[in-house]
Amino acid sequence: MINQTKLDHMKPKAREYTIADRDGLFIRMRPSGTMSWLCKYTYQGKQSKLTIGKYNQKNPDAAWSRDDARERATQIQKWVAQGIDPKIAIAQENEVKRALEKKSRETFQHLLAEFDDMVLSKRKRPEHPRRMLNSDVLPYLKNKPCSEITRKDLLAILDRVRKRKHSRTLKKGAPTSANRLMSLLKQLFKFAAQRDWIEYSPIMDLDKSAVGGVEKSRDRALGEVELKQLMAQLSQWRTSEQNVLFIKFLLASGQRIDTCAGAYWSEFDLENAVWYIPPSDEERATKTDSNNCRRLPLSKYLINILKRQYKYSAVSKYVWPPLRGNDYSRPFNYGSINLLIRSNKFGGLDHWTPHDLRRTMATRMAEDMEIPPHIPEKICGHAMRGSMAIYNRAEYFKGQGKALNAWGDYLKMLEAPSVIAIKLASH
Repeated sequence: MINQTKLDHMKPKAREYTIADRDGLFIRMRPSGTMSWLCKYTYQGKQSKLTIGKYNQKNPDAAWSRDDARERATQIQKWVAQGIDPKIAIAQENEVKRALEKKSRETFQHLLAEFDDMVLSKRKRPEHPRRMLNSDVLPYLKNKPCSEITRKDLLAILDRVRKRKHSRTLKKGAPTSANRLMSLLKQLFKFAAQRDWIEYSPIMDLDKSAVGGVEKSRDRALGEVELKQLMAQLSQWRTSEQNVLFIKFLLASGQRIDTCAGAYWSEFDLENAVWYIPPSDEERATKTDSNNCRRLPLSKYLINILKRQYKYSAVSKYVWPPLRGNDYSRPFNYGSINLLIRSNKFGGLDHWTPHDLRRTMATRMAEDMEIPPHIPEKICGHAMRGSMAIYNRAEYFKGQGKALNAWGDYLKMLEAPSVIAIKLASH
């Protein structure tokens, strides 16, 4: 029998030696000073021995202690008595251990990091999907092994999003947000299956009807009378002039809200009336949904807005810096515009969003000003479709300029309280 005192006083010799314990257990000391536990046993009439593990004389609990080795030796003898080959039993144990270690390394947070690196970071606008996954999903699945994530887990997350208040309307229920998250999760778990994190996606066949419901695409565009009412009332809204100028700029330019919100002064050539809208890249705080730099003619109306805005942002590189505080190194939070519109009761109109202003410009140009549809499409930065995308590389810069100036003149006319809306075709 080996006691702790004997273990503590073992010294290396010129040749290795062993000291026996019980149940076939013994310890071996090599000339190098390395100590190991081994176990002798007889299986199917053949004598064998197994190395259990090393013993650390300075810190017994750091490796296989005497008690741990004895417990393993007892188990080996039990396996032999049951007709089980100890070598096979230990190999199976190690395989289970490796599988558990692999699971601990393949948790959702590790999958998300790889998905972000290989997929999200390559997108033009990764911020929104990244924010959804980090805020709505990661807190609930962070340390869960990917192979154990079920459809029920993901439906619980989607239901939580579906039932919360909408960020813009503040109404209870955000089915569209739930549908957007479902689409993102389907991409994520398809990626996981392709990269061998999981065998198959748990939500591969899930559709909108089981989450937020089938959506109707928005087709809201303000009519002439609504437009006149909005333009006449904007100056009376309970907000700063900067916010009013921003809304007018959105409407007059037809650009996306994030394209406008993140604009640098350096992008504008006011002398030649051109806005050089850059491609989406990591340099710009907000994205532009464009692969290449494109030119947008600036109408007199837009130039006037920019000159009025300059007094508020001359110290910033951004045209629209934050309204509060002294941090001019970032653009303002354009998400607040949705709350502003709501707090002013949509200007007395039916519900509308900032993106509807972009649709309003394109619709009014095409329907009322009878401008060929490819002109507002170009203004909005949309790619040509069909054969035109292949053969027609024209920029239609002059045509865009004429259309935007006519549109700007009309908006200026509508700002006068006494103006009666007339057909834009007269322009």
